[in-house]
Amino acid sequence: MGGEDQLKALIRQTFSLQNVADKAVVNVDQVLAQVMANVKRLIETMPKEGLLREKAWRDLEPLVKAELDKYGEQLGKSLVDAEVKATPKMRAYGVREFNHAGAGLPQAVATQAVPIAQSIEMALNSKVVGQTVRKMFNVDGKAKGQSPVNKALFKTVDTRVRGGLINGWTTQEIADLMATDVVAAGVPGVQLTAPVAKQIRSQSMAIARTATQDMQRQVKEELYEQNKSQLGGMVWMWSTALDSKTCETCAPLDQRRWEQGDNSRPQWPIHPNCRCEALLIDPEDEFWNETERTAQQIRPVEKGPYKGKGAYKTPIKVKGEKYYRKAVTVTSDRPPTRLADVYGSWATSETNPSLVAALGPTRAKYFYRQFAEFNKDPEQILNAMLTGKPGAQKWLPVDKLRLKKKD
Repeated sequence: MGGEDQLKALIRQTFSLQNVADKAVVNVDQVLAQVMANVKRLIETMPKEGLLREKAWRDLEPLVKAELDKYGEQLGKSLVDAEVKATPKMRAYGVREFNHAGAGLPQAVATQAVPIAQSIEMALNSKVVGQTVRKMFNVDGKAKGQSPVNKALFKTVDTRVRGGLINGWTTQEIADLMATDVVAAGVPGVQLTAPVAKQIRSQSMAIARTATQDMQRQVKEELYEQNKSQLGGMVWMWSTALDSKTCETCAPLDQRRWEQGDNSRPQWPIHPNCRCEALLIDPEDEFWNETERTAQQIRPVEKGPYKGKGAYKTPIKVKGEKYYRKAVTVTSDRPPTRLADVYGSWATSETNPSLVAALGPTRAKYFYRQFAEFNKDPEQILNAMLTGKPGAQKWLPVDKLRLKKKD
């Protein structure tokens, strides 16, 4: 047992949590399909053309909101139910993580169950960008008017409708943005392939995945509080995915460590769809201090898939573009190897697809020049491109970065 086992368990659990979240959304796809079909039919009642359509849309707003509320309510229930059902596996993962680090938690602790009532409370208190599921979906009905989620759903529809009106689209063209009509075995229905339906579903996935990650954090941190006496000598370490999809907030945190009780450690998930988290590790474990780590590099789909060891057959999307990927080994002469070192391995040119997808073209060019031409340390380069405190860092605006290039 050790760090390698911890990392393997983390990867498996990341996929497991994503499946939990995705299932919560998929379980209410039929509700979303019916709601979007009804919204589409409502929009089709507007005049085909002309200035009266804006007033007609205002008149339809209460009816459209009522439809979307149906989906929001069912999505909230499905998410809470999915998180509660997954709680035992979340706790089992926490036990594995601590034991792989050398905690040796007693069997009685390993098999202890979280009470259902407590699981429900945790699920309701799971957060997305600082807001609990309870408040996001107005689960207890205490807030007046639409819940924040339902307001966001309506805003998505409203933005598309008003955009269509401004652009002079026909009523049918606007309605077709909501859902796609189909006939299966002679039965009419809709598919969630139209732009608005896809956007709402994507928003739902982001909410569900982020809330589920936060639920895992709550379960693991409660387990930690209950077993501090078994965890002496260990430290918290931030584990970041080593690929082009990692954001500027999580990137500089990779491999950073905090003593137990250090309140400066950021809470994860930091942002929607965050895949990173803090692991409790043994700092003496050689695995966490090695000079090699496995990362993923990408190339555009038009160049075809990679071949050989580490190649993935299925393309992935990074910022809306499709790429093939390959697992590669990245080394550093200053262990532990960090995400910044991965950026350095990509800095073979200022247009390297992995570097551009991660940083954007202007920042990729800056990083390349600093690393390849001026031989600067990749960690220093990354930090020079950021502003803000750890756990809340953002890219420097491009205009300020251009000025730095003249320093």
